Amino acid sequence: MRALHGLQLPIPARNISELPTEREELQRAMRGIFRSAEERTTGFFPMAAGRLWHSGAHLRGMRGQRVESPARGRLLAVRLGRENPKGPSATGFALIRHDLETPDGVVTFYSLLAHLGPADVSAASPVGWIRELVGSGNRAVLTGLRAGRTLLLDTPVEAGDVIGLLGEEDRGPESGAELHFEILTTGRLPGELGKPFRYLEAAADGPFVGAGGVAMAPDSNDDQQITAEELKAFFQNPEDPTRREALRHLAVRHAHEWGDRMTEQVFVNARDLRGVPEEDRRRLYHVAVAPYVFWTDAVAEHVGLPRSQTAYVYNPLMFFAVLAARRQGFELHWPSRSALADRELDNARLTPETLSDWWTRTGRATTTLIFGPAADTVVATRKRQDIPLIVLPPSE
Repeated sequence: MRALHGLQLPIPARNISELPTEREELQRAMRGIFRSAEERTTGFFPMAAGRLWHSGAHLRGMRGQRVESPARGRLLAVRLGRENPKGPSATGFALIRHDLETPDGVVTFYSLLAHLGPADVSAASPVGWIRELVGSGNRAVLTGLRAGRTLLLDTPVEAGDVIGLLGEEDRGPESGAELHFEILTTGRLPGELGKPFRYLEAAADGPFVGAGGVAMAPDSNDDQQITAEELKAFFQNPEDPTRREALRHLAVRHAHEWGDRMTEQVFVNARDLRGVPEEDRRRLYHVAVAPYVFWTDAVAEHVGLPRSQTAYVYNPLMFFAVLAARRQGFELHWPSRSALADRELDNARLTPETLSDWWTRTGRATTTLIFGPAADTVVATRKRQDIPLIVLPPSE
């Protein structure tokens, strides 16, 4: 029953995986899940350091951890990450289409699970769809999969099915194993399901946030330069929690940052980067965009996403909380949220100092984490003789 009808996180957050079906339990669980996802210094929705659009949220885990389907659906596109000692290795992704019944009718949405790492391509793989491919004996497909090429599938999956293994990131102000969890729709949500969200049209923004209300929310010194530390302070300990709540409830329509239409030249020519040396512009593109591009015309045609590479994106945690409550026939009581200013930025130009957050190794989260493994922890098997023993005194 859980597999057929349940909603769950792709990896647990604060030891919570399946979303509860009772109002009070779900409300309590979501407070812990949000706190766990927003305790790092990167991966906040809908914006990353330097005002880059960020379409998902990050969930921390351990390298090689199983990543599961969050709901029943069809696995349509995948790519396995490859080991790359010179840069980010977690370039793998899985794209799943979900068609779920709700009181408002059938709702179609897509979940993107990114920063997936390598996985064993064999009959012993813990990933079901890989075992099926190995059993098919198609050598050309298996060779492309091992080489890190995108594979188009149409495989049914249930909530809890293993989709891939978690990879590691090493960029920006911290490193470690993390899952980029994202929800997309091609249109607005129907009926009561869409009411908790404030829809924002930002298709003309390009790769950087141009909506003044969104950008100003975490801007502590009103310089329109959003740093990693400002984002961290805003989401972890905001002076005005209602502004944080407003960002959680946004549904933003914009050009996806990981589409192949966002070429290096398009990115370099962005108006927000006019005050940044060209070398740094290209460096940012190859750190934040190029390794993770997945949205191509071939993928769009196969899965049913627009070729324009423009879609609505949601905070995936908020989306799943609202969806879980709506399917059970109740509403969640959220903290009040303030209205976001509806205007463009006065000065859209970014500074080199702000963008340096993407490659400066400062502010790692190893000493400030509240739940789960530290971001820099490397989990490996140790030999018995290498494990120190703790000898307890005899009890009286």
